[in-house]
Amino acid sequence: MKLRMSNRGRFLAAAALALLAAAPAAAQAQGEAYARALARLRELAGAGAQAASRVGSGGYDLAELMALLERGTPELRASQASVAAAESRLAAARAYRYPVLSGELSAAYLGNPQEGIVLPAGTLGPQEFVLFPAVDPTQYGVKLIAELPLFTWGKTGAGIKATAAGRDVSLIMWAKTEHDAKTRLKALYESLSYIAESESVAKAQLAAAERLVALAENNARSGFATRAELLEARVAEREIRLVMATLAERRGALVAQLAVLLGRPELRFDELALVAPGLRPLPGDAENAVRAAQAGSYDLALAGAAVDAKVKVAELAKAQARGLPDLGLRVELSYAGSKLPWLQDGWRDANDYQLIIGLGAKGKLGDWVKAAESKAAMAELAEAQARREAAAGAIASFVRERYLSAELLRDKIELALLRQEAYEATLENKRVALSIGGGTESEYLAALIRALGGVIEAYGYLAEYASALVAIETAFGAARP
Repeated sequence: MKLRMSNRGRFLAAAALALLAAAPAAAQAQGEAYARALARLRELAGAGAQAASRVGSGGYDLAELMALLERGTPELRASQASVAAAESRLAAARAYRYPVLSGELSAAYLGNPQEGIVLPAGTLGPQEFVLFPAVDPTQYGVKLIAELPLFTWGKTGAGIKATAAGRDVSLIMWAKTEHDAKTRLKALYESLSYIAESESVAKAQLAAAERLVALAENNARSGFATRAELLEARVAEREIRLVMATLAERRGALVAQLAVLLGRPELRFDELALVAPGLRPLPGDAENAVRAAQAGSYDLALAGAAVDAKVKVAELAKAQARGLPDLGLRVELSYAGSKLPWLQDGWRDANDYQLIIGLGAKGKLGDWVKAAESKAAMAELAEAQARREAAAGAIASFVRERYLSAELLRDKIELALLRQEAYEATLENKRVALSIGGGTESEYLAALIRALGGVIEAYGYLAEYASALVAIETAFGAARP
Protein backbone atom coordinates (compact mmCIF):
# COMPACT_ATOMS: atom_id res chain seq x y z
CA MET A 1 0.00 0.00 0.00
CA LYS A 2 1.42 3.37 -1.00
CA LEU A 3 0.77 6.60 0.91
CA ARG A 4 0.38 9.68 -1.20
CA MET A 5 1.12 13.17 0.16
CA SER A 6 -0.57 16.29 -1.19
CA ASN A 7 1.36 19.41 -2.14
CA ARG A 8 0.10 21.12 1.01
CA GLY A 9 1.26 18.21 3.07
CA ARG A 10 4.66 18.27 1.45
CA PHE A 11 4.92 22.01 2.20
CA LEU A 12 4.01 21.54 5.84
CA ALA A 13 6.43 18.69 6.21
CA ALA A 14 9.18 20.70 4.61
CA ALA A 15 8.43 23.63 6.90
CA ALA A 16 8.48 21.35 9.94
CA LEU A 17 11.80 19.85 8.89
CA ALA A 18 13.21 23.34 8.35
CA LEU A 19 12.14 24.44 11.83
CA LEU A 20 13.58 21.29 13.35
CA ALA A 21 16.83 21.79 11.50
CA ALA A 22 17.02 25.37 12.72
CA ALA A 23 16.23 24.41 16.31
CA PRO A 24 19.79 23.80 17.57
CA ALA A 25 21.14 26.98 15.98
CA ALA A 26 18.20 29.08 17.22
CA ALA A 27 18.45 27.61 20.69
CA GLN A 28 22.16 28.35 20.79
CA ALA A 29 21.63 31.98 19.74
CA GLN A 30 18.84 32.44 22.29
CA GLY A 31 20.98 30.81 24.96
CA GLU A 32 23.88 33.15 24.22
CA ALA A 33 21.58 36.18 24.54
CA TYR A 34 20.41 34.92 27.91
CA ALA A 35 23.97 34.27 29.04
CA ARG A 36 24.92 37.88 28.22
CA ALA A 37 21.87 39.24 30.03
CA LEU A 38 22.54 37.10 33.08
CA ALA A 39 26.21 38.08 33.17
CA ARG A 40 25.23 41.75 33.01
CA LEU A 41 22.71 41.31 35.83
CA ARG A 42 25.27 39.57 38.03
CA GLU A 43 27.77 42.32 37.27
CA LEU A 44 25.38 45.05 38.40
CA ALA A 45 24.12 43.09 41.39
CA GLY A 46 27.65 42.71 42.70
CA ALA A 47 28.52 45.08 45.53
CA GLY A 48 29.92 48.34 44.21
CA ALA A 49 29.86 47.19 40.58
CA GLN A 50 29.35 49.75 37.86
CA ALA A 51 29.84 49.27 34.15
CA ALA A 52 28.94 51.48 31.21
CA SER A 53 25.81 50.85 29.18
CA ARG A 54 25.71 53.64 26.64
CA VAL A 55 22.47 54.39 24.86
CA GLY A 56 22.46 56.67 21.83
CA SER A 57 25.22 58.78 20.37
CA GLY A 58 24.85 61.62 22.86
CA GLY A 59 27.41 62.51 25.47
CA TYR A 60 25.23 63.42 28.44
CA ASP A 61 26.35 61.14 31.24
CA LEU A 62 25.53 61.85 34.89
CA ALA A 63 28.47 64.23 35.40
CA GLU A 64 27.58 66.27 32.33
CA LEU A 65 23.94 66.44 33.32
CA MET A 66 25.00 67.70 36.75
CA ALA A 67 27.10 70.35 35.04
CA LEU A 68 24.05 71.46 33.05
CA LEU A 69 22.06 71.62 36.27
CA GLU A 70 24.67 73.75 38.02
CA ARG A 71 24.67 76.25 35.16
CA GLY A 72 21.19 77.21 36.19
CA THR A 73 17.73 75.78 35.74
CA PRO A 74 14.37 77.59 35.95
CA GLU A 75 13.77 76.23 39.44
CA LEU A 76 17.20 77.27 40.70
CA ARG A 77 16.93 80.70 39.09
CA ALA A 78 13.58 81.22 40.80
CA SER A 79 15.14 80.29 44.15
CA GLN A 80 18.05 82.67 43.55
CA ALA A 81 15.62 85.45 42.69
CA SER A 82 13.79 84.78 45.97
CA VAL A 83 17.07 85.18 47.87
CA ALA A 84 17.80 88.45 46.05
CA ALA A 85 14.35 89.75 46.95
CA ALA A 86 14.90 88.80 50.60
CA GLU A 87 18.26 90.61 50.62
CA SER A 88 16.55 93.72 49.22
CA ARG A 89 13.86 93.56 51.90
CA LEU A 90 16.57 93.33 54.56
CA ALA A 91 18.35 96.36 53.11
CA ALA A 92 15.04 98.25 53.17
CA ALA A 93 14.47 97.30 56.83
CA ARG A 94 17.95 98.53 57.79
CA ALA A 95 17.34 101.79 55.93
CA TYR A 96 14.74 102.78 58.58
CA ARG A 97 17.67 103.64 60.85
CA TYR A 98 19.06 106.18 58.40
CA PRO A 99 17.86 109.77 57.97
CA VAL A 100 15.27 110.46 55.32
CA LEU A 101 16.11 113.41 53.10
CA SER A 102 13.40 115.15 51.11
CA GLY A 103 12.98 118.39 49.24
CA GLU A 104 10.27 120.67 47.95
CA LEU A 105 10.41 123.27 45.18
CA SER A 106 7.55 125.56 44.21
CA ALA A 107 6.94 128.54 41.93
CA ALA A 108 3.78 130.65 41.80
CA TYR A 109 2.46 133.68 39.97
CA LEU A 110 -0.08 135.90 41.73
CA GLY A 111 -2.67 137.38 39.39
CA ASN A 112 -3.81 139.99 41.96
CA PRO A 113 -0.87 140.68 44.26
CA GLN A 114 -1.24 142.70 47.42
CA GLU A 115 -0.31 146.36 46.91
CA GLY A 116 1.97 148.07 49.37
CA ILE A 117 0.73 150.48 52.08
CA VAL A 118 2.94 153.56 52.38
CA LEU A 119 2.45 156.63 54.59
CA PRO A 120 3.53 159.82 52.85
CA ALA A 121 6.43 161.86 54.10
CA GLY A 122 5.57 164.13 57.00
CA THR A 123 2.97 161.79 58.45
CA LEU A 124 5.28 160.03 60.85
CA GLY A 125 8.48 161.73 59.91
CA PRO A 126 10.27 163.45 57.16
CA GLN A 127 10.34 160.31 54.97
CA GLU A 128 7.78 157.88 53.62
CA PHE A 129 6.92 155.09 56.03
CA VAL A 130 6.19 151.67 54.54
CA LEU A 131 3.56 149.88 56.62
CA PHE A 132 3.27 146.86 54.28
CA PRO A 133 5.51 146.30 51.25
CA ALA A 134 4.01 145.42 47.89
CA VAL A 135 3.98 141.71 47.07
CA ASP A 136 5.87 140.66 43.95
CA PRO A 137 3.60 138.61 41.66
CA THR A 138 6.30 135.94 41.20
CA GLN A 139 7.05 133.82 44.27
CA TYR A 140 9.46 130.90 44.78
CA GLY A 141 9.75 128.40 47.58
CA VAL A 142 12.46 125.83 48.48
CA LYS A 143 12.56 123.36 51.37
CA LEU A 144 15.22 120.82 52.40
CA ILE A 145 14.03 118.44 55.11
CA ALA A 146 15.92 115.76 57.06
CA GLU A 147 14.12 113.38 59.42
CA LEU A 148 15.94 110.90 61.66
CA PRO A 149 14.32 108.35 64.01
CA LEU A 150 15.99 108.56 67.41
CA PHE A 151 14.14 106.05 69.55
CA THR A 152 11.47 103.57 68.41
CA TRP A 153 11.18 101.34 71.49
CA GLY A 154 12.89 98.46 69.71
CA LYS A 155 10.50 98.35 66.74
CA THR A 156 13.16 99.17 64.15
CA GLY A 157 15.56 96.56 65.52
CA ALA A 158 12.80 93.96 65.74
CA GLY A 159 11.82 94.69 62.14
CA ILE A 160 15.40 94.20 60.98
CA LYS A 161 15.72 90.92 62.88
CA ALA A 162 12.40 89.63 61.46
CA THR A 163 13.46 90.51 57.92
CA ALA A 164 16.90 88.92 58.45
CA ALA A 165 15.20 85.74 59.65
CA GLY A 166 13.10 85.74 56.48
CA ARG A 167 16.29 86.11 54.45
CA ASP A 168 17.75 83.09 56.24
CA VAL A 169 14.67 81.06 55.31
CA SER A 170 15.24 82.02 51.65
CA LEU A 171 18.90 80.95 51.82
CA ILE A 172 18.00 77.56 53.26
CA MET A 173 15.29 77.13 50.66
CA TRP A 174 17.83 77.90 47.93
CA ALA A 175 20.24 75.26 49.30
CA LYS A 176 17.37 72.77 49.63
CA THR A 177 16.21 73.43 46.08
CA GLU A 178 19.71 72.84 44.71
CA HIS A 179 20.20 69.67 46.78
CA ASP A 180 16.79 68.25 45.87
CA ALA A 181 17.37 69.03 42.19
CA LYS A 182 20.68 67.13 42.21
CA THR A 183 19.26 64.08 43.97
CA ARG A 184 16.20 64.17 41.70
CA LEU A 185 18.48 64.26 38.66
CA LYS A 186 20.42 61.30 39.99
CA ALA A 187 17.22 59.32 40.61
CA LEU A 188 15.92 60.03 37.09
CA TYR A 189 19.25 59.12 35.50
CA GLU A 190 19.56 55.82 37.38
CA SER A 191 15.95 54.87 36.65
CA LEU A 192 16.52 55.50 32.95
CA SER A 193 19.68 53.40 33.12
CA TYR A 194 17.80 50.40 34.49
CA ILE A 195 15.02 50.88 31.95
CA ALA A 196 17.65 50.73 29.19
CA GLU A 197 18.96 47.47 30.67
CA SER A 198 15.43 46.04 30.92
CA GLU A 199 14.58 47.00 27.33
CA SER A 200 17.67 45.21 26.09
CA VAL A 201 16.58 42.02 27.86
CA ALA A 202 12.98 42.44 26.69
CA LYS A 203 14.16 42.48 23.07
CA ALA A 204 15.84 39.11 23.56
CA GLN A 205 12.72 37.84 25.30
CA LEU A 206 10.54 39.02 22.39
CA ALA A 207 12.78 37.24 19.88
CA ALA A 208 12.33 33.99 21.84
CA ALA A 209 8.56 34.52 21.99
CA GLU A 210 8.34 35.15 18.25
CA ARG A 211 10.25 31.91 17.61
CA LEU A 212 7.90 30.10 20.00
CA VAL A 213 4.84 31.44 18.14
CA ALA A 214 6.31 30.37 14.80
CA LEU A 215 6.83 26.84 16.12
CA ALA A 216 3.35 26.72 17.62
CA GLU A 217 1.72 27.89 14.38
CA ASN A 218 3.62 25.29 12.35
CA ASN A 219 2.79 22.53 14.84
CA ALA A 220 -0.85 23.59 14.83
CA ARG A 221 -0.98 23.40 11.04
CA SER A 222 0.63 19.98 11.16
CA GLY A 223 -1.73 18.78 13.84
CA PHE A 224 0.98 18.39 16.48
CA ALA A 225 -0.25 21.26 18.69
CA THR A 226 -3.68 22.18 20.00
CA ARG A 227 -5.31 25.58 19.57
CA ALA A 228 -4.84 26.17 23.30
CA GLU A 229 -1.08 25.70 22.96
CA LEU A 230 -1.00 28.13 20.04
CA LEU A 231 -2.98 30.73 21.99
CA GLU A 232 -0.67 30.35 24.98
CA ALA A 233 2.31 31.15 22.76
CA ARG A 234 0.57 34.18 21.29
CA VAL A 235 -0.47 35.43 24.73
CA ALA A 236 3.13 35.11 25.91
CA GLU A 237 4.30 37.19 22.95
CA ARG A 238 1.60 39.82 23.53
CA GLU A 239 2.51 40.06 27.22
CA ILE A 240 6.14 40.72 26.34
CA ARG A 241 5.12 43.43 23.88
CA LEU A 242 3.02 44.98 26.64
CA VAL A 243 6.03 44.95 28.96
CA MET A 244 8.09 46.68 26.27
CA ALA A 245 5.36 49.28 25.74
CA THR A 246 5.20 49.88 29.49
CA LEU A 247 8.98 50.36 29.64
CA ALA A 248 8.84 52.75 26.67
CA GLU A 249 6.04 54.77 28.31
CA ARG A 250 7.97 54.98 31.56
CA ARG A 251 11.12 55.97 29.69
CA GLY A 252 9.30 58.78 27.90
CA ALA A 253 7.83 60.09 31.17
CA LEU A 254 11.24 60.09 32.89
CA VAL A 255 12.92 61.85 29.96
CA ALA A 256 10.18 64.49 30.05
CA GLN A 257 10.74 65.02 33.79
CA LEU A 258 14.48 65.24 33.22
CA ALA A 259 13.96 67.82 30.45
CA VAL A 260 11.78 69.95 32.74
CA LEU A 261 14.29 69.69 35.58
CA LEU A 262 17.16 70.84 33.35
CA GLY A 263 15.10 73.44 31.51
CA ARG A 264 15.87 71.74 28.17
CA PRO A 265 12.54 70.77 26.60
CA GLU A 266 14.30 69.47 23.47
CA LEU A 267 16.22 66.76 25.39
CA ARG A 268 15.90 63.29 23.84
CA PHE A 269 16.58 59.82 25.18
CA ASP A 270 19.18 59.06 22.52
CA GLU A 271 21.24 62.04 23.75
CA LEU A 272 21.93 60.29 27.04
CA ALA A 273 24.93 58.10 27.79
CA LEU A 274 23.51 55.92 30.54
CA VAL A 275 25.55 54.03 33.11
CA ALA A 276 23.54 51.73 35.35
CA PRO A 277 24.79 51.85 38.96
CA GLY A 278 25.87 48.77 40.78
CA LEU A 279 24.37 47.55 44.01
CA ARG A 280 25.59 50.11 46.56
CA PRO A 281 25.63 49.38 50.28
CA LEU A 282 23.38 51.20 52.71
CA PRO A 283 25.07 54.16 54.47
CA GLY A 284 25.53 52.60 57.91
CA ASP A 285 22.74 51.45 60.18
CA ALA A 286 19.30 53.01 60.36
CA GLU A 287 19.67 54.80 63.69
CA ASN A 288 22.93 56.50 62.71
CA ALA A 289 21.27 57.48 59.46
CA VAL A 290 18.35 58.99 61.39
CA ARG A 291 20.71 61.09 63.49
CA ALA A 292 22.63 62.20 60.39
CA ALA A 293 19.39 63.14 58.61
CA GLN A 294 18.13 65.13 61.59
CA ALA A 295 21.46 66.96 61.75
CA GLY A 296 21.67 67.82 58.06
CA SER A 297 18.10 67.75 56.78
CA TYR A 298 17.16 70.87 54.86
CA ASP A 299 13.51 70.30 55.74
CA LEU A 300 14.31 70.36 59.44
CA ALA A 301 16.62 73.35 59.01
CA LEU A 302 13.85 75.12 57.13
CA ALA A 303 11.39 74.36 59.92
CA GLY A 304 13.87 75.71 62.49
CA ALA A 305 14.44 78.86 60.45
CA ALA A 306 10.68 79.31 60.18
CA VAL A 307 10.43 79.16 63.97
CA ASP A 308 13.19 81.78 64.32
CA ALA A 309 11.41 84.00 61.81
CA LYS A 310 8.11 83.65 63.69
CA VAL A 311 9.86 84.54 66.96
CA LYS A 312 11.18 87.77 65.43
CA VAL A 313 7.81 88.58 63.86
CA ALA A 314 6.11 88.03 67.22
CA GLU A 315 8.62 90.37 68.91
CA LEU A 316 7.96 93.02 66.28
CA ALA A 317 4.19 92.67 66.61
CA LYS A 318 4.46 92.89 70.39
CA ALA A 319 6.55 96.08 70.17
CA GLN A 320 4.11 97.63 67.71
CA ALA A 321 1.12 96.70 69.86
CA ARG A 322 2.42 98.74 72.83
CA GLY A 323 1.41 101.96 71.09
CA LEU A 324 4.43 103.86 72.45
CA PRO A 325 5.29 106.98 70.44
CA ASP A 326 8.42 107.07 68.29
CA LEU A 327 10.84 109.92 68.91
CA GLY A 328 12.50 111.66 65.99
CA LEU A 329 14.55 114.65 64.91
CA ARG A 330 13.43 116.98 62.11
CA VAL A 331 15.65 119.60 60.50
CA GLU A 332 14.13 121.95 57.90
CA LEU A 333 15.90 124.61 55.88
CA SER A 334 13.46 126.69 53.81
CA TYR A 335 13.32 129.76 51.59
CA ALA A 336 10.29 131.70 50.30
CA GLY A 337 10.64 134.89 48.24
CA SER A 338 10.40 136.62 44.91
CA LYS A 339 13.92 135.75 43.82
CA LEU A 340 14.89 132.34 42.49
CA PRO A 341 17.52 131.11 44.98
CA TRP A 342 21.06 130.50 43.78
CA LEU A 343 20.15 131.72 40.28
CA GLN A 344 19.03 135.33 40.71
CA ASP A 345 21.07 138.08 42.32
CA GLY A 346 19.81 139.57 45.53
CA TRP A 347 17.87 136.53 46.72
CA ARG A 348 19.58 136.76 50.12
CA ASP A 349 18.97 140.46 50.64
CA ALA A 350 15.43 140.09 51.96
CA ASN A 351 16.54 137.46 54.49
CA ASP A 352 13.70 135.14 53.33
CA TYR A 353 15.20 131.84 54.57
CA GLN A 354 14.55 129.87 57.74
CA LEU A 355 16.20 127.03 59.70
CA ILE A 356 14.02 124.90 61.95
CA ILE A 357 15.33 122.15 64.25
CA GLY A 358 12.74 120.18 66.16
CA LEU A 359 12.08 117.04 68.15
CA GLY A 360 8.81 115.19 67.81
CA ALA A 361 6.91 112.12 68.94
CA LYS A 362 4.37 110.13 66.96
CA GLY A 363 2.33 107.10 67.89
CA LYS A 364 -1.10 105.55 68.18
CA LEU A 365 -2.97 105.11 71.42
CA GLY A 366 -5.03 101.97 71.61
CA ASP A 367 -4.00 100.35 68.29
CA TRP A 368 -6.35 97.37 68.33
CA VAL A 369 -5.16 96.21 64.92
CA LYS A 370 -1.57 95.77 66.12
CA ALA A 371 -2.80 94.09 69.30
CA ALA A 372 -4.69 91.53 67.20
CA GLU A 373 -1.67 91.08 64.93
CA SER A 374 0.46 90.39 68.01
CA LYS A 375 -1.88 87.59 69.10
CA ALA A 376 -1.88 86.17 65.58
CA ALA A 377 1.94 86.22 65.52
CA MET A 378 2.10 84.29 68.80
CA ALA A 379 -0.31 81.69 67.43
CA GLU A 380 1.75 81.35 64.24
CA LEU A 381 4.86 80.89 66.38
CA ALA A 382 3.22 78.03 68.27
CA GLU A 383 2.20 76.49 64.95
CA ALA A 384 5.75 76.73 63.57
CA GLN A 385 7.18 75.11 66.71
CA ALA A 386 4.70 72.24 66.44
CA ARG A 387 5.57 71.78 62.76
CA ARG A 388 9.27 71.64 63.61
CA GLU A 389 8.67 68.86 66.12
CA ALA A 390 6.52 67.02 63.58
CA ALA A 391 9.22 67.44 60.92
CA ALA A 392 11.84 65.82 63.18
CA GLY A 393 9.59 62.81 63.73
CA ALA A 394 8.65 62.60 60.05
CA ILE A 395 12.30 62.57 58.97
CA ALA A 396 13.14 59.78 61.41
CA SER A 397 10.15 57.76 60.22
CA PHE A 398 11.00 58.39 56.56
CA VAL A 399 14.61 57.21 56.93
CA ARG A 400 13.63 54.10 58.89
CA GLU A 401 10.98 53.20 56.30
CA ARG A 402 13.44 53.64 53.44
CA TYR A 403 15.98 51.45 55.24
CA LEU A 404 13.41 48.71 55.73
CA SER A 405 12.37 49.02 52.09
CA ALA A 406 15.99 48.87 50.90
CA GLU A 407 16.74 45.82 53.05
CA LEU A 408 13.65 44.07 51.70
CA LEU A 409 14.68 44.88 48.15
CA ARG A 410 18.13 43.44 48.77
CA ASP A 411 16.46 40.21 49.85
CA LYS A 412 14.36 40.27 46.67
CA ILE A 413 17.47 40.82 44.57
CA GLU A 414 19.21 37.89 46.24
CA LEU A 415 16.14 35.72 45.63
CA ALA A 416 16.01 36.82 41.99
CA LEU A 417 19.66 35.85 41.54
CA LEU A 418 18.99 32.49 43.17
CA ARG A 419 16.08 31.93 40.81
CA GLN A 420 18.37 32.68 37.91
CA GLU A 421 20.66 29.89 39.06
CA ALA A 422 17.67 27.55 38.92
CA TYR A 423 16.63 28.91 35.50
CA GLU A 424 20.19 28.51 34.25
CA ALA A 425 20.32 24.87 35.36
CA THR A 426 16.91 24.13 33.84
CA LEU A 427 17.88 25.70 30.53
CA GLU A 428 21.10 23.71 30.40
CA ASN A 429 19.18 20.46 30.97
CA LYS A 430 16.69 21.33 28.23
CA ARG A 431 19.49 22.34 25.86
CA VAL A 432 21.23 19.00 26.35
CA ALA A 433 17.93 17.14 25.92
CA LEU A 434 17.21 19.10 22.75
CA SER A 435 20.64 18.34 21.32
CA ILE A 436 20.12 14.58 21.71
CA GLY A 437 16.53 14.65 20.54
CA GLY A 438 15.00 14.11 23.97
CA GLY A 439 13.13 17.42 24.17
CA THR A 440 11.48 20.07 22.06
CA GLU A 441 12.56 23.59 21.20
CA SER A 442 9.19 24.90 22.40
CA GLU A 443 9.91 23.64 25.91
CA TYR A 444 13.35 25.24 25.79
CA LEU A 445 11.95 28.58 24.57
CA ALA A 446 9.20 28.62 27.22
CA ALA A 447 11.83 28.13 29.93
CA LEU A 448 14.04 30.79 28.32
CA ILE A 449 11.19 33.32 28.28
CA ARG A 450 10.58 32.73 32.00
CA ALA A 451 14.29 33.16 32.74
CA LEU A 452 14.54 36.43 30.79
CA GLY A 453 11.40 37.66 32.53
CA GLY A 454 13.16 37.00 35.82
CA VAL A 455 16.08 39.13 34.68
CA ILE A 456 13.72 42.03 33.92
CA GLU A 457 12.09 41.58 37.32
CA ALA A 458 15.52 41.69 38.99
CA TYR A 459 16.31 44.97 37.19
CA GLY A 460 13.07 46.36 38.60
CA TYR A 461 14.25 45.47 42.12
CA LEU A 462 17.64 47.07 41.44
CA ALA A 463 15.93 50.27 40.24
CA GLU A 464 13.73 50.40 43.34
CA TYR A 465 16.75 49.82 45.57
CA ALA A 466 18.67 52.64 43.87
CA SER A 467 15.64 54.94 44.31
CA ALA A 468 15.51 54.09 48.02
CA LEU A 469 19.19 55.02 48.41
CA VAL A 470 18.67 58.33 46.61
CA ALA A 471 15.67 59.05 48.86
CA ILE A 472 17.87 58.46 51.93
CA GLU A 473 20.52 60.71 50.41
CA THR A 474 17.90 63.40 49.90
CA ALA A 475 16.89 63.13 53.57
CA PHE A 476 20.50 63.55 54.68
CA GLY A 477 20.58 67.07 53.23
CA ALA A 478 23.87 68.74 54.06
CA ALA A 479 25.04 65.78 56.18
CA ARG A 480 27.67 63.39 54.82
CA PRO A 481 27.39 60.23 56.96
